[in-house]
Amino acid sequence: MISLTLEGTRFRLRPIRESDLDYLRKLRNHPETRKYLGDPRRITAAQQKAWFRGLRGDASRAYYLFELRRGNSWLPLGMARTHDIDRRNRSMGVGGDIAPEHRGQGHAKILYRLIFELGFRKRRMHRLWLHVLDSNDRARALYRKLGFRETGRQRHAIRRGARFHDYILMDILEQDRIRLIRSDP
Repeated sequence: MISLTLEGTRFRLRPIRESDLDYLRKLRNHPETRKYLGDPRRITAAQQKAWFRGLRGDASRAYYLFELRRGNSWLPLGMARTHDIDRRNRSMGVGGDIAPEHRGQGHAKILYRLIFELGFRKRRMHRLWLHVLDSNDRARALYRKLGFRETGRQRHAIRRGARFHDYILMDILEQDRIRLIRSDP
């Protein structure tokens, strides 16, 4: 796991630590988070620790805590992930989750701007991609607003109860992001 810290005046992404595992497990296990994951099963503290140990030495993925500065301390707002990092083709998968109590406040937009900084500037990627469930309208709208484009669909890839959902592939290229930055008011 190769990680970088991105710190601004109000927000930052920093590599996760073992002391963050309880927070991350609670975020992942929250029903509002789990319903949009590819694997919605609850995880235990032991499973979380085993997962964290598996990150060591794995250059293909890195996880970050997304935090807001509050005076001299930092308040966790959620997490970001990078995975399937392909340096040869300059491509990586991305994702993030905002804690339910912090949703609807514009934090996801800031989180993804930090992910873009991490991917395009720090890691020098050409393409960032993600999967999103077809039922996650809110996230899909955000991704489109940020410049992601739908580039594929895995039909009926995810089952929730008796219903199947499509997994939608979206991506953004380095030049798409540059074009969007130049057109921002």
